Amino acid sequence: MKLLLKEKFGKIKPHIPYIILLILLPLLFYQRSIHLSYMPGGDYATYYSPMAESLKQSLTRYHDPFQLWNPNRYSGTPYFFRGNTLSSDYLLGPLVLIIPSTFVAVKLNYLIDIILAGIFMYILMINIKVDRKFAFIAALIFLFNGFVVTLMRDGWLTTLNAYAFMPLVLLFTIKLFGEKKWVKYSIITGIVFALQIRAGPDLKVFTWTFMAFLTYAFFYLARKNFVNRLIKTSLISLIVLSVLFGLIAQRALPTKEFLDMSSREKPDWEQFSTRKIEAKNLFNELIEPIYEGMPKIQRYGTAKHIGITAFILIIFVLYKKWNNRLVLSLSSAAILSILIATASPLAYFLWRYIPPFDYMRYISRALVLFVFCGAVLAGMGAHQLFLTLKKRFDDKKINIIYLSLVALILLNLTLFNINPVPWKLHDPQKAIENNHILQYISKQRGIFRIQTYETRGIDWGTDFYNIPLGLEHIYSYEPAWYQPYWAYLIKANSKEAKLWGILNMKYLTSKSPIENHDFKLVNEFEKCYVCFDDIEDLEKAYGPYLYENELFLPRAYFSGNAVLVFGKDHPKLNDFVIEFIMQDFFDPKHSTIVIGRGIPEDLKKFGLVVVGDAELTKTEISYLRRYVSEGGVLSPNIFQEETTLNIEDIEKVFDSFKAEIKPIDDNSIITHSFERKEIKLNGSY
Repeated sequence: MKLLLKEKFGKIKPHIPYIILLILLPLLFYQRSIHLSYMPGGDYATYYSPMAESLKQSLTRYHDPFQLWNPNRYSGTPYFFRGNTLSSDYLLGPLVLIIPSTFVAVKLNYLIDIILAGIFMYILMINIKVDRKFAFIAALIFLFNGFVVTLMRDGWLTTLNAYAFMPLVLLFTIKLFGEKKWVKYSIITGIVFALQIRAGPDLKVFTWTFMAFLTYAFFYLARKNFVNRLIKTSLISLIVLSVLFGLIAQRALPTKEFLDMSSREKPDWEQFSTRKIEAKNLFNELIEPIYEGMPKIQRYGTAKHIGITAFILIIFVLYKKWNNRLVLSLSSAAILSILIATASPLAYFLWRYIPPFDYMRYISRALVLFVFCGAVLAGMGAHQLFLTLKKRFDDKKINIIYLSLVALILLNLTLFNINPVPWKLHDPQKAIENNHILQYISKQRGIFRIQTYETRGIDWGTDFYNIPLGLEHIYSYEPAWYQPYWAYLIKANSKEAKLWGILNMKYLTSKSPIENHDFKLVNEFEKCYVCFDDIEDLEKAYGPYLYENELFLPRAYFSGNAVLVFGKDHPKLNDFVIEFIMQDFFDPKHSTIVIGRGIPEDLKKFGLVVVGDAELTKTEISYLRRYVSEGGVLSPNIFQEETTLNIEDIEKVFDSFKAEIKPIDDNSIITHSFERKEIKLNGSY
C-alpha cells in the first residue's frame, strides 16, 4: 500500500509546483474581484448576491433546495426555471449553507471557478501529451485572456461557472472517440455536459462547448472506415444526449416554457446579432488591442483577446501540426466562433433554423469558444516550439527562453490587459446597515410591496438591499420578464398610485420630492454614504424621501363586487382588462375584475359580464341568456344585437358598487415556502 501511494505521489509530485502557481496567480491578479470582505458594483452586487441570499433563505428557512418562486422581485416571479438563476444544484447552494455570510459565499464561488478553470486546463493538456511546462502556459492563457478578465470584471457568474468545465468536456470527448471504453467515456461526457448546464443554465457557454464536441466528431468521421465510424459516432451521440437530457430535463423543460411566454421569446435577428464583431476589428478584438497611448497598465474597458504572444504560438502549431486531428478540430471550432461573432451568413442560418440559437442574443459571446481553443492551441504551439529549440540550444538557454515566454504572457495578459475591477470596493454589510430608508421599511408590520420611483425599466434594481431585508419590490433587475405583467407596469406609469396599489405597493422611495396627492410623505431619511455611492444608478436605493401609497390594497381580501371579462385571445384580453382598470370609474377598493377564458354556469356573483372577441358555444349562450333574464348586465348585450361595449351602462354598474373590500388579516397568511402560502380563515369572514 505504501509503495502504491509512493508511486502515485511520485507521478503527481512534478505537477505540484504548477498547480500551486495556478492557484496563487489568480489570487494575486483577481484579488480585488474575489476580496472576501468587500464587494464591487456590477452584477456581483446587483444580481448574484441577492439571488444567493434568496437561495439561502429558501434553504435555511424553508428547507427547500429547489426554490421555484422568488417573492421579492417583480411582485413574485419564477426562480428555478430562469436560465440565469443559480440554485442548490451547483457550488452556490452548498456554499450559502456552509458560509454564514452570503457575500463571502458568492465570492468563494468566483474564486473556486477561476482556480478550477486553470487546473482543469492543465489536466487537459497533460492528458493530450503536452509537457507540464506548456500545459502551464495553456492554463495561464485560459485564466487571463481578455474574455475571462471581462467575466470577472462584470461578475457574470453563470458564464464563469460553465467556463471552468470547458477543458473537461474536451478531455472526455477526446477519450470517448479515441479509446476502447467509449461507452464509459460517453456517459462521463454526458455527465460533464450536464454539470456545465447546471453550473451555467443560461447556455452561454454550453452551446459553444457543444459546438467544439461536434467539430471534433466531424474530424473523427472524416477518415477511412467511414461507415463504422458513423455507427460509432451515432451511438456515442445517443448515449451522451440521453445522459445529458436525463440529468437536465428537470430544469430545461420548464425553463423553455418560461422563455416562450417571456420577453426572451424568439429574439429577432437584430437582437441576436447585437454586439457583433466587425471584420475590420478582428485583430484588435481577438489578438491584441491597438489603441491610442498604448501600452497602458490595466486600462479601463472590455476585452476578448488572447494576446499577441499566444497568437504567435497558435500560428506555430498550425504550421507544424496542420494535419493533426485535434489541431484541425480546434482551429475549425475557433473559426466557426469568429464567423458567428461577426454575424456572418452561418450565424444567420443557426439563428433561423437551429435551436437553441433562436433564443440567444449578443453573439460576441461565441468568442468564449475562440479563447478556449486558442489557449489549447497555444499550449500545443509552445510544446512544438521548444521541441524545435531543443535542437539548437542547451538546457540552460532553453530554461531562460521558457521563463521569458511565461513572463511575456503574464505581462501581456495581466499588466497590459484591462482592469479586472475598475469599480470602488464596498463593505456590503455596512451598505445594508446604513440604508436607513429601507431599514425603516423592513421594520414596518404587515405584508406589502415597495417601489423605487426612479425604477421604470430593467435597469439596476435595489435587490441587493431588498432581499436581505425581506422586502418585496414590484420591479427588479432581470433580463427576462412575463410580458403581461410588464404591459401592466408600463400602463401603471400614468396612474401610479392606483395601479401600483393594486399590486400591494404600500411604500415608495424617491431621490427627490414628488407631487402626487395619493402619496403621503412619511419622512426624509439620512443619505447613505457607504452604499455604492460611486455608481449613480444605485443612488436611488437609499431615497432619501419615503412616501406611503394612500391607494394601497392589502395582499388578500374579499370583494363584494365582481366583474367577469371573458375572451378566448388571452394576450388581447389582458390588454383589454388593463385598459379597463385604467378608467376612472374602476375603483379597486369597491370592485374586482375576474378574467375568464370560459363562462361558468353560475354567473349570479357577477354584477357585470363583459364579452370580448370570442365565439360562444351554445352552452355558454344559454348561461348568458339565463344571467340576463335574472337581471344581470351583459356588455355588449348580444341578445339585443349590440356589437360594441356600452360604456354608459358599464359606468352605471361600477357606480352602483358600494361595498368595500374586506381585508384578510396578514397574520392569517401562513408562508410554508416561497412558492406555497396558506390562508387560514375563521368564522368572521
